[in-house]
Amino acid sequence: MNEYAKGASEALVWVQGLMGDLVKGEDRWDVMKREVDDAKEDLVKGVGVDLRVRLQRNV
Repeated sequence: MNEYAKGASEALVWVQGLMGDLVKGEDRWDVMKREVDDAKEDLVKGVGVDLRVRLQRNV
């Protein structure tokens, strides 16, 4: 499996797990949206940490 497919698969399994963990009685979509937003922010911050170093390597 190539890296792109592997990452997509991991993301889908993670979302499926979130859906299974939603608690009845809470606003489930808000909980899930917050989890996805938080994960996206973690990803963006992680990508940006070494941006300058990666740019210099590719010059």
